[in-house]
Amino acid sequence: MTINYYHYCDSNEISTGTSVIVGELDKKDWSADQILSHIIADLGTTNKDLTRSIEYSLSGALAENLRKEDEIADNDFVCLKQFVKANTYLPDANLVQDAVDVWGLLKSHNLNLHKQSCEKQLALSKALLGNLDSAQFKAKIANLIAVSPRVEKFKQSTSDLETAYSKIMEANAVKENITAPSALKNEVRKIVNERLLPHLENAVKAMPEIYQEILGVITETIEAVNAKAQIRKSIRSKAAAEEIPAE
Repeated sequence: MTINYYHYCDSNEISTGTSVIVGELDKKDWSADQILSHIIADLGTTNKDLTRSIEYSLSGALAENLRKEDEIADNDFVCLKQFVKANTYLPDANLVQDAVDVWGLLKSHNLNLHKQSCEKQLALSKALLGNLDSAQFKAKIANLIAVSPRVEKFKQSTSDLETAYSKIMEANAVKENITAPSALKNEVRKIVNERLLPHLENAVKAMPEIYQEILGVITETIEAVNAKAQIRKSIRSKAAAEEIPAE
């Protein structure tokens, strides 16, 4: 009897392992085996739903990440302003003029852009960075003391903020009609344990030259997932026994 997914494998473990299984199955044309073809289709669809459900269930973590990235971008913009402002007090008149010009550009894009909504902040920041990256202002920024690194840091944090914002918007867009990961995990596990593996085991007996290799790959994948789940379960059990919260 081929090993099955353990009942205590979590949603992420099942989703990751099954993605590997579906990927391996997709490498070969199984259209001659209608039963297996239907199993693969059902498994692929259900596992995609599971993956999407997991992503949405992480929306709380995504929101926290967005908050952190927003704070970093805010601080980087404020820091950039401070460095530019400091350069306006230099004794070199030419540098002062460059600093005044850059300050004027910052002002034209809203000196309080970091206090705007995330969507508006990103729009203003990206427009500002586009102008700062122009030939005219790149030359001025290069002349100023310690401003260029601040621009680069603000550019990176704005990019990270945009990524975090996009992820949470994607999660919110699919929040309707989402089944809980635990339920979908059980569906995926049932398809693998009760349909896919029994079919392949029977097929191997009749045509091992066709099915033995893929059954071996799937078995190894499930064993790896089960081993990871077993380690996680053991760590939590030990922590509970010692009355230490598991990480």
